[in-house]
Amino acid sequence: MLDQKDINVQMRAILVDWIIEVHFNYNLKQETLFQTIMIIDTYLSYEIIPRSQLQLLGVTSLLISCKYNEVFYPRIIDFVNITDKAYEIKEILEMEQKILKKLEFNIFIPTSNQFYDILSKIFNFDSKQYNLGNYFLESSLIDYNMIPFPPSIIALSCSYIVMKLFHMQEYKLLYSINDKNSLFMQNMIKKSARQLCFLVKNLNQSNINSLKEKYSLDKYGNVAQYCQEK
Repeated sequence: MLDQKDINVQMRAILVDWIIEVHFNYNLKQETLFQTIMIIDTYLSYEIIPRSQLQLLGVTSLLISCKYNEVFYPRIIDFVNITDKAYEIKEILEMEQKILKKLEFNIFIPTSNQFYDILSKIFNFDSKQYNLGNYFLESSLIDYNMIPFPPSIIALSCSYIVMKLFHMQEYKLLYSINDKNSLFMQNMIKKSARQLCFLVKNLNQSNINSLKEKYSLDKYGNVAQYCQEK
């Protein structure tokens, strides 16, 4: 993003929040969302794009991720309509080719969502605990400052936050779950967790609304409100 001349981190945050809304409205898989953001960020690390093409990059990355993860997903014309017809089908297909060529079709890497799902099962998170962790996990997609953290560390830090909030003493096991250097892991997890808590706190005062609205629903245990009360 530092090399981008016409877009900035705030524009990226707005795009990610919009994708979260579209993803929720179409009831797509969680992994589709995380892979979409990975494709966007990877492409932006290679190519300088004008702001007029940022939403095109976002909606096309979502289409690619849908093709990879979903059995049923929106038609291309649906993707045109959700952008208020800002782009034509031809433009989306051309952008799809550009993305896949630039990324050499390497569009899959382990995401924080996959790591978190494993951790939530290891520590037997209940529904509210799982949704709370997912709220922090999706929040990490919005903040550009979270990109330097490996997906496994983000997942561990989300689990750490959940376990601390619910007074689960097993949280210390996270420090050595995948690395013998427990002190290093401890520092990384705590650093990531602090950034995530700061991010979620600031979300309550920002115009990034889709994520807050999603996790304010009873379906997700209203964990966004729970975070405001803590």
